[in-house]
Amino acid sequence: MDFISYPQRTFMPLPEAFVEGIGRDDRFLLAFPRSGSRWMLVMLTGLIEEAHDLPRSNFFSRPADDLGQGERKSTLLDSHGRCVLPNAHGNPRESSALLAIGETPIFRSHHLAEIITRANGPIVYIVRPPAPALYSYYHFARGEGHVPASLGIEEFCTIHLPLWKDHVATMLQLHRMTPGRVLFLTYRDPGPFERFQLEAATAHFGIPASPEAVERALAGLAGFLPRLSARPAMAHPRGVNDELVRELPRDLLHWIHSEAGELYQEAMMAERSRA
Repeated sequence: MDFISYPQRTFMPLPEAFVEGIGRDDRFLLAFPRSGSRWMLVMLTGLIEEAHDLPRSNFFSRPADDLGQGERKSTLLDSHGRCVLPNAHGNPRESSALLAIGETPIFRSHHLAEIITRANGPIVYIVRPPAPALYSYYHFARGEGHVPASLGIEEFCTIHLPLWKDHVATMLQLHRMTPGRVLFLTYRDPGPFERFQLEAATAHFGIPASPEAVERALAGLAGFLPRLSARPAMAHPRGVNDELVRELPRDLLHWIHSEAGELYQEAMMAERSRA
């Protein structure tokens, strides 16, 4: 995998214990930060719980005053403390509910290099347009204290747009090499996901899901996001892509489009090739 560049070998690193335990058949939900993989994780978790008669985590039914804490949790735990679709940036293998019932686990991650070189299982890769992805990532990173408050959005994008480009380009190259392995999905407005995308993800991962279950999952997300966005204490902006883009300086937005627009178009074409 010589096409994996140095930044993707060091970006969002995984715990050594997790890396050593990656199985050849493990399945992964991958995305650049702030690109919608959490919402796909929540929907897939509910579908897996229903398909396997697992205890329900009921993420969408949490009271409004618990949404902030719940949204920040990287894992969705069932009543036995097991995660159905764990975040690979912890060391969640032993707690996976899918392992308990003999299923190959599905992990969510923002890291690429160790995963795509150690595992051969199916990958669902989500791409959000670069401008809103970076803008959301900027506010999230500031809110979490990952970058200094003095860092402006222009400087943040100068640093992180090359990482976004490298992330997407790496997965496009893997898609070209093994087209049946990687399913590209794009984060959409105002969804952020449509029915055909969730159906494609379940089919790619081999998750049994009835049309009624898929519809319930989409309706749950559609009802949840407005409640989350309405919370006055949100530390970083929520909203569909167009709303976020309108807050970016025009010159910065033009630069992002000129640098990454063609790559995003290629990612959309990769999604359409599997439609």
